[in-house]
Amino acid sequence: MPNREYTVTPKGEMRWAYLHKPDTQFDSNGVFHVKLRLANGSSDDLRKAIEHEHKSNKKDVIARNPNKKSFQEFLPFKEVLNEEGLADGYEFQFKLKAVATNSKTGQEFTQRPMVVGPDKKPIPTDVTIGNGSVGKIAFETIPYFTGNNLGVSLRLRGVQVLDLVEYSAGGNDMFSVEEGYSIVTSSKNENQETEMFDEEESINPKGEDEEDF
Repeated sequence: MPNREYTVTPKGEMRWAYLHKPDTQFDSNGVFHVKLRLANGSSDDLRKAIEHEHKSNKKDVIARNPNKKSFQEFLPFKEVLNEEGLADGYEFQFKLKAVATNSKTGQEFTQRPMVVGPDKKPIPTDVTIGNGSVGKIAFETIPYFTGNNLGVSLRLRGVQVLDLVEYSAGGNDMFSVEEGYSIVTSSKNENQETEMFDEEESINPKGEDEEDF
């Protein structure tokens, strides 16, 4: 992964994460993706930055296409309502194609998001991050205009999991927790870039505030 700066979100609740293994339901090559829910206050700056990027892109597209009368416009977030039907924040969508094409050479290459814990160490690939996990997302803002579609996408580059809710498909409740061996993992790529995130303490049950980046 190139050495570059990315935008990092505030911490929020992650949902429907495909981070170690890409989702192939609609793309045979696979797409890594995750949704992040942020409360109203913590989502304001991110929403404004995305909307500003969209308006700037739209202005440029209209200038280059003066005869274009209308567009299908898309933004990568939506408002979330609580059980009473009241506004309860926003949900942002982040995606990364598992296979992409180099625009200069035309050659395909594979890519994946970096996934680390509070200490910036890689999370093992056999750990599936479930709904309700809390973390931060590193991403790039990508404005686009294709056909009649005008919008902004959030290109997923990295995830820092601060409070893990591990997904289980079921079937392991036949055993109780016992003392025994623990899993020790090491990264095959010790030089994997993790500088997009700062080291954090994991969230504790008391809900004490963490320092922001």
